[in-house]
Amino acid sequence: ICDNEEEENNNNVEKSVLASYYSNRAASHLQILQYQEALDDCQKAIQEDPTFVKAYFRQAKVFTILGRLPEALKAYSMGLVHDPNHATAIKDRQHVETLQKRFALACELLLNNKKKKTNQQARQALLQIDAVLKDCPMWREALLKRLDCLVRLATPTRTQEAYALSTKLMRLGMPSSALNDELILLRSKCLFQQGALDDAMKHLRQVLSGDPDNKAAMTFLKQIRNLKKTKEQADTHYRSKQFKEAIEQYTAAIIELCPDDIVSVRSKLYFNRAACHNGLRQHDECIADCTSAIDLDKDYTKAYHRRAASNLLVGGKAACQSAVNDYEHLLQQCGEDEERDLREKLRTAKIQLKRANQRDLYKILGVGRDATEAEIKKRYRKAALQHHPDRQSNKSEKEQQEAAEKFRDINAAHEILSDPQKRRRYDQGVDEQDLDDPHARPGGGGGHHGHHGGGMSQDDLLRMFMAQQMG
Repeated sequence: ICDNEEEENNNNVEKSVLASYYSNRAASHLQILQYQEALDDCQKAIQEDPTFVKAYFRQAKVFTILGRLPEALKAYSMGLVHDPNHATAIKDRQHVETLQKRFALACELLLNNKKKKTNQQARQALLQIDAVLKDCPMWREALLKRLDCLVRLATPTRTQEAYALSTKLMRLGMPSSALNDELILLRSKCLFQQGALDDAMKHLRQVLSGDPDNKAAMTFLKQIRNLKKTKEQADTHYRSKQFKEAIEQYTAAIIELCPDDIVSVRSKLYFNRAACHNGLRQHDECIADCTSAIDLDKDYTKAYHRRAASNLLVGGKAACQSAVNDYEHLLQQCGEDEERDLREKLRTAKIQLKRANQRDLYKILGVGRDATEAEIKKRYRKAALQHHPDRQSNKSEKEQQEAAEKFRDINAAHEILSDPQKRRRYDQGVDEQDLDDPHARPGGGGGHHGHHGGGMSQDDLLRMFMAQQMG
């Protein structure tokens, strides 16, 4: 009997040692992210020694990392049977229960978000999912829920993050065909948000090839097709300079076809419509659409450029200040190759801002800063005829004086704006009284002839010289 007991004890010791070897190897597998191998070694350790609690708790940890939370709870419970007072295991088991509750809450928040169509629940769900993924980084279903949150938030940064996550999940693979279809559907939404409509449709067709009755994929595919068709029609009108027709199509795409959360596509539609307004010289409308595009995408460089240019064409202190602000913003973001051009544009905008309180020759004639030579000539004839002194004989003396002053201003404005060289120099910021001086610089600076420094005349220079001689 003693020999049998000794033999049994020796066997138990051997099994306990072997179990510890398996458990230690499982720990090594875990260090190099070989999760299935780690689980296999934990199970072998338990088979060798069912009382080896460390193997249960290590197995539970691996299950937690993989998001297999019910199995993790079971492993903790099995280990606690053999060591019911293990404080760390008790705490870890409770934490796993908390993770389950967080995941359930995130799923509920996403469901509410779908019903209410607001981003608040999606943001809250993302916080819960991120807390879960700290302990369950390889839980694919949780990663898929995180992807869902990012897609719903739909900012350019979140969309880029979502696309990268969808790529990671495609490489990992999903545990079921249903989850795989959900992944492809979410990835198609990422592509849609990035403006890659053709790629988005390609992904949706992939879903429908395996599940022709997938209503979500079919509805989404029709939506993208209609939007793409309308946008292409608008683009064609724009290229043909049929700006009014293009505006109608872009407006239909914005209002009827493109969801509010697809900010990348919407910002481009607003910018394209702004380009059409610019083609029609409807600068107020162009500025409004550029602002809408920027509100959706703060990094939309082209929209800042176009808005600034339109504001300078509108003129006035507020519009010029807005242009200065836009160019200063662009300077902070630009590369070395763009800096020189932007600094020149900023200088021009500042000169125009400085002149905003002076009389505006374009406003005197009632034309825009981008008016053609024919438009200036036509408007001059109409304004000159309206304010000509011969047509003021039946008016009061005060009205006749005002009309005479207006008539002089109109002729002065026409003289400058009808001369291409003078108009160009005036637009560059050369003061009106310096336009005949070939050496005058924008902002009031003169050359060696006519003016000096800040606009000092030859008479001023002579008086200064005589005073020095007398001193």
